[in-house]
Amino acid sequence: MGCRLKILAGELEFTKNGRSLGIAFSGVFGRLFPVVGMASFGSGHIRANFVEPFKYNFVEPFKYTSD
Repeated sequence: MGCRLKILAGELEFTKNGRSLGIAFSGVFGRLFPVVGMASFGSGHIRANFVEPFKYNFVEPFKYTSD
C-alpha cells in the first residue's frame, strides 16, 4: 500500500502495487504528519519508507501544472 500527496492540488490518494485507488481526500492543506493505525496493541509490525527508492513507481505519474 502506498500514499501520495499531490501538494499543489491538495489531493491525497492511496495506491496498491503502484496503481491509484483514486482520490481519497481533497482540500488537504497545512501541516501534515504520517500516522499508521494498528488493530490492537502489539498485533504486528510495519515497515515504512518515506524516501526514494520506492518499491513501486507510480503507474500514472503526477504532473504539476499551474492554472
